[in-house]
Amino acid sequence: MTSTGGRYHFDDDWEFYDTQIASFEYDDDKMIAWEGRSCNKQLFFGRGRGATIHGTEGTVLLDRTGYQVYDNAGTLIREAKEERKPPATGVVGGGSLVDYHFENFFAAIRSGTPLNAPIDEGATSTLLCHLGNISQH
Repeated sequence: MTSTGGRYHFDDDWEFYDTQIASFEYDDDKMIAWEGRSCNKQLFFGRGRGATIHGTEGTVLLDRTGYQVYDNAGTLIREAKEERKPPATGVVGGGSLVDYHFENFFAAIRSGTPLNAPIDEGATSTLLCHLGNISQH
């Protein structure tokens, strides 16, 4: 695992970097590369933020408003869009997807509704983000 970057765009007292590239390599010839450019105004596939996952059979493009799945020929084969108000893309987070999680969490406390994102899955899904930040320091 490697991570590099820094605070290059603004000269202020914000402690986190605005530019980062983290790479995670696995023994079975697979890797994940993540690039963060929080202060760059260049759109990402016409969006303010997002991610692409490139696999052997296609690509998934996702952001806070939904996702699109493309085959290797570039044909859209599946799509889902957020039904609520488009979420925020500011540095403080928030938005309708966060609202879904809070509603579900409170329903779990109040009435035992199963969590849509159980804590152990959340820990697993955020582990690489934490490792990238730790290795940056």
